[in-house]
Amino acid sequence: MAAAYVGYADEFIFVCDKRYLTKPLEDPLVKPFMESSNQVMISLLKEHTVKEASERSKSLFKEHYLKLSSSNADQDSLQAAQCLWWNIRNQVYLGDVDSKI
Repeated sequence: MAAAYVGYADEFIFVCDKRYLTKPLEDPLVKPFMESSNQVMISLLKEHTVKEASERSKSLFKEHYLKLSSSNADQDSLQAAQCLWWNIRNQVYLGDVDSKI
């Protein structure tokens, strides 16, 4: 039985480049989403609490958001930044926030 949950209160959204549909690990637009969301599991595996894992993930989302929303960003980057912000706002943790794996 799970003591805690980290996930999204609404849909997780991301953008991708059509040229990389068959190789998403190489897609520069997908990378910020993968790194940020995967930070939850990486942190949990490193024995951080559920709350810490979520905070680390959100921090990485914010770093990527700031990079992508810079004043000289292209339209794809700005759209990606908006989606990153959506995911930050919708990431939640429930239950025992001090839980660890």
